Amino acid sequence: MFGLKQAGLARVVLTGVVAVSMTLSVAIAQQPPAAAGGAGQQAPARLSPEAAAVKKANETKKGEVLATVNGDKITRGEIIQFLSKYQLPPNFDANQLYKQAIDVITNTKLVVQAVKGSKVSVSPAEIDAEIEKLKTALKEQKTDLANVLLDSGRSMEELRSELEQFLLWKKYVITVGTDAALNKYIADNKEIFNGDQVRASHILIKLDPDAAPAAKDAAKKKLLDIKQQVATGKLTFAEAANKFSEDEGNAEKVGGDLGLFYRKGQFIESFAAAAFGLKKGDISDVVESPFGLHLIKATDRKLGKPVNPTDPNVRNAALDAFAQERQEQLVLAAKKTAKIDIKPMPNDLFPPAPPAPPAAPGQPAAKPAAK
Repeated sequence: MFGLKQAGLARVVLTGVVAVSMTLSVAIAQQPPAAAGGAGQQAPARLSPEAAAVKKANETKKGEVLATVNGDKITRGEIIQFLSKYQLPPNFDANQLYKQAIDVITNTKLVVQAVKGSKVSVSPAEIDAEIEKLKTALKEQKTDLANVLLDSGRSMEELRSELEQFLLWKKYVITVGTDAALNKYIADNKEIFNGDQVRASHILIKLDPDAAPAAKDAAKKKLLDIKQQVATGKLTFAEAANKFSEDEGNAEKVGGDLGLFYRKGQFIESFAAAAFGLKKGDISDVVESPFGLHLIKATDRKLGKPVNPTDPNVRNAALDAFAQERQEQLVLAAKKTAKIDIKPMPNDLFPPAPPAPPAAPGQPAAKPAAK
């Protein structure tokens, strides 16, 4: 189900927090060698007038402030740079994409602010050392940092800022992810590391995370009514999912089935935790996620094998999971008191959606993408 699985942009939105910045050094180091100029070089694609106008607006208004997070600015340039890392789907919902990008960058800033507040710091010399590593890696690929920055649209100042975030988080994780902390984490979360799997189905009622209490209460009441219908035998869970679930992934009417999945890495934390807390055949209480409210039914369980907590691979996996969980905790705690101001999406941030193709005979016309 695309609505829940961590894939592409959705994965970053749900769990990335500062991962976007942390991957910068790897992304730059893996840039292919710059293409040689001259005959045979492919000419750039010709932009439509509308796309060219958007490109110019994004270049000239790069510093436009579109949000602030406790006073830290989120600029148009940051949003474009973030979105450039992903292949955007055709007919995307521009407003939704804008909101997702703002959410991820906001979470990144909240985490960085929290880490700095914990007295972790990075010196200019440490950033210089990281840049030297990048230069060495790029030299082996017959290119240099100046060319890569030009191709990626980054300035040296932006690079230094992103590397600072990467190093801050790395230091913070080392500080809190002690041997004692990891031993406890592995012991408390054995199902993450021993390969246990759950098969589950779900029913989703979509709801914005910032929805009013009345809307949330109405959605919860609807799900509880559905659960009662299943409990009394009026509908099977699969029939209820096909009738009521608003997850686009259930378009094929598969009864809300999500297949087998592991405790970490495939579904968002609140959903996975609830699913793994169920016995086979049980239906959950109402579970909240960034997508809305869910009912979850565990339809099968598959046990893995016990693991050795001293195994380096297990400890590395534990550190990754521990760090991801700590990111989420930092964001949730910070948002309770954070002052976040987000401006409406500028009309010239994205090019207009292309016209929908003509419908085949006897078929309804395709709906245009939301703007």
